[in-house]
Amino acid sequence: MKTLAGVALCAVFATSAAAEGLTSESVAKKLELLHQKEVLLNRIVKSVCFIDAGIEVERNKEAVYQARDEFERSLAEIKAEIAALDQSLSAVRSLSKNFEKKNEQWFKFRVYLDREMKDHSPESSVLGQIALLETGIEKAVERTFKFLEKEAARRGDITLGDMIQENQSFERVIVAEKMVKEACMVAMKQGGAEERAVLAEAIMHFENELTVEEGSALTPPKVKAMVPRWRDMLPRVRLLSEGSEPDENLLQDLDALKHEWFEVSGVILLPRST
Repeated sequence: MKTLAGVALCAVFATSAAAEGLTSESVAKKLELLHQKEVLLNRIVKSVCFIDAGIEVERNKEAVYQARDEFERSLAEIKAEIAALDQSLSAVRSLSKNFEKKNEQWFKFRVYLDREMKDHSPESSVLGQIALLETGIEKAVERTFKFLEKEAARRGDITLGDMIQENQSFERVIVAEKMVKEACMVAMKQGGAEERAVLAEAIMHFENELTVEEGSALTPPKVKAMVPRWRDMLPRVRLLSEGSEPDENLLQDLDALKHEWFEVSGVILLPRST
């Protein structure tokens, strides 16, 4: 296959392959940054849900706009990376076709999202439609990332160790963001029993992730030190998944802990607010 646009898998960060050198470390970092874009989708839905719940409305509005614009820039870069592959290969053509469909789905998502942000009221909220579209786009981005990661590995631009470490870092933050999003959806009574089941699954997934973090030599010390605090938090979230009303400040406490989790993981998805 052709070079993945100089293997610059995240040119949105305004770095050139020629300037920084094509080391395995730089390729791994670019893949990591691309993979984290999936988290932005959950951040958008979570922030819209928090707006519906009346929680830190202005801050969450800013987060929606930032995440929306950052994700849209990333889609353009992913599309460019796919275009740089060898289009004579059927697998690449299939990837390109499928991604284009999901790119179109993103712009349908934008219609609902922009309407929600412009004419928002709890009575006319389209949070459910936004969440449904988000799920389909997320799956497409994940498949695309895996394809590009496999190609980088085939070329020898990323090692197995890089891939393991990057995937652990990604799982650490994506499952936390998903859990906060699902907790808010349940608290706002979106989906009923089905949404509670999704939250229960997210909690289980996150508990498994905590076990991995405790036992992994790759886990940063600051991350490992936060595991007991998460274990103290999870019973409150589990009660919500079992049908209880959210306790006072649950969503705020959960979101604050998640943001700290991102910080100690060294993940900054959006520009810091001034």
